[in-house]
Amino acid sequence: MDLGLQPTAHVNNFSNEQLIEQIGVMADQALFKGKVDILDDAAKLATRVDMGSLTQSQLAIFHYHVSNVWGNSFKLLPNDQKQERIWEQPEIEKQLIHNRLAAVALETVGSASPLPVVCAIYTNLANTLFQIGRFVEALEYWDRALVLRPDFGMAMANKGYSLQHYAHLLHDEAHAMIFLLQSRETLRQALKLEIDPHVRPFFKDHLKSLNRVLYPYNGKQFLTPARECSDKEDGEAAFRNWRLQNRLYLNPLNDLGPFMEAASDVLMTPPLEKDAAKPSLLHDHFKFLNQEFTCARQLFFEAMQSVPGLAVSCGAISPIPENTVFNLSDEKLKIAFRMAYSLFDKIAFFLKKYFRLPVSQQRVNFRTLWYPEGRKANGLQPKLLQSANWPLRGLFWLSKDLYEHNPDFKEGLEADARQLYALRNHLEHNYLLIQDDALHASSGKSGPMGMDDGSVYVIGRSDFANRTLRILKMVRAAMIYLSLAVHWESSQTP
Repeated sequence: MDLGLQPTAHVNNFSNEQLIEQIGVMADQALFKGKVDILDDAAKLATRVDMGSLTQSQLAIFHYHVSNVWGNSFKLLPNDQKQERIWEQPEIEKQLIHNRLAAVALETVGSASPLPVVCAIYTNLANTLFQIGRFVEALEYWDRALVLRPDFGMAMANKGYSLQHYAHLLHDEAHAMIFLLQSRETLRQALKLEIDPHVRPFFKDHLKSLNRVLYPYNGKQFLTPARECSDKEDGEAAFRNWRLQNRLYLNPLNDLGPFMEAASDVLMTPPLEKDAAKPSLLHDHFKFLNQEFTCARQLFFEAMQSVPGLAVSCGAISPIPENTVFNLSDEKLKIAFRMAYSLFDKIAFFLKKYFRLPVSQQRVNFRTLWYPEGRKANGLQPKLLQSANWPLRGLFWLSKDLYEHNPDFKEGLEADARQLYALRNHLEHNYLLIQDDALHASSGKSGPMGMDDGSVYVIGRSDFANRTLRILKMVRAAMIYLSLAVHWESSQTP
């Protein structure tokens, strides 16, 4: 018997847990049977769940099942419609939003979800990010699942498959070979684990193709794990290991993990002109992007160290006054956030110049660049609609994580996109007060405050530091996508 929406009277007698379970069953059955109407019924059933009474664990599972409803809706579209929506995909937007909400619920204090559920949610989120070209960020979520459960086969298999695709985007042949070797090893390990039997042959075929190509490299090692930090390390060694552990080097190898070979900022654009000797303003622009990112990264690290020091005046060296060390570290944090966030619009300016997009100088920003004259109602830039540039699509989808104070762009895919925008706005135009965590916890309030105009944004130090680190990681991913998007484009040119 086909599963569908239960009669209203019957549904009204369901508990929240029963409703959530039924949504999950219907999502799976719809894909198995190829019936979109079951997904429509599942979406209607989701509106009957009493969200306010759910625990964080129940909320995570609810959003996980709803994300599958929307993901399967896209899978069941006719192929011609999928191709038409290769850039804008409303179903995938909704899938990603619910993926993210599930992950947020997991990470909320008080969530007590079973490990298999947590790993499935992180794996689904990673799979969705990979699908839309955000492969750098996808790897981090597969790795989160594997840290919790190293034997979680589907995370391992999808990660291995993604590394093969990442390898084919790289213009450094040595890096590409290392990625392929890591892909092969990851798929080997995955196929020893429990994997959905429907997709096992798919991963097995990819491993066979890698074995055919890589047999001369059997038994060879190309990566050296970084050693753990110790209290006796000097500042430079600590900084290097921190960058490696947080995947903050401008180096694709750092996406494989904390390996010594990744401990350098080697990211660059391929030649932008046919005449390699001809100076290129875009090459300089990319260098400036690198410099500003590395500066923001270092300021963030220094701020987090909060090391007491000496203040230098014109004539003498004097001890820093009480509380100034914290103030200096807070100001470094603020500068790091502002510098990192501003790089999104500078990336947009690079894209406008390189792809010759018809957007006026005054309208260039990372959220609106993708539409003629920055208006979403005009549809996507015609130049982009025909492009199969996968890293460029990753940049486009990353831009959706940002909030823009414009009726067309207010809905970001990142759960707190509006808050990140508010933080940047207060840093640029008003005031941001960073409170000590203990003091902030006692007040229990974050957000715009002030006499009447909300001109001061109050936030705890750890909260602001975590958001700054997230922006740094987003910008790093964006710069890798940018470099690979240019390489993709240049490789297509005769």
